[in-house]
Amino acid sequence: VANAVGRLLFGHLSEQALQSRGLARSVWPVGASAAMAGCVGALLVGVDVGLPLACLTLCVGLCFGASWSTIPAVASDLFGLGSFAQVYSALQLAPAVGAVGIAGYLASVNLAAATAGREFCTGPECFRPTWQLLGALQVISCVAGGWLVHATRPVYARLMAEKAT
Repeated sequence: VANAVGRLLFGHLSEQALQSRGLARSVWPVGASAAMAGCVGALLVGVDVGLPLACLTLCVGLCFGASWSTIPAVASDLFGLGSFAQVYSALQLAPAVGAVGIAGYLASVNLAAATAGREFCTGPECFRPTWQLLGALQVISCVAGGWLVHATRPVYARLMAEKAT
């Protein structure tokens, strides 16, 4: 539900910010990535189940929805609609490959290592290495997104100038 709300909310907000203030759409995925990095950091600290975990889950869902609604719009701004199908296909493939690599392989390897010699693994130590990698990937995403925002400034300036004429 939070993913759907994030898609609707941030899709609308990014368009409003672009039209009214000229704020580049590429800023929104970076903000969502930074918020997700904060959520992963909170999970690393060891948030237990209950209200804090539910709030973090809501935040991650909203941020994930924000990414899914704004990244295709950024792709259409940067590459145009002529090659949008190819670009969008590549955008759809990246999360799938990442999910298989992280969830399918890395998390299972880390869980197997945490349960070595035991029947069960409980608590944050079971998936801490996975969360650490996810946090590092989010930080890398923020840095790469910051570079993207900087590199796309001329594109969005041109788009706004064309719209003004």
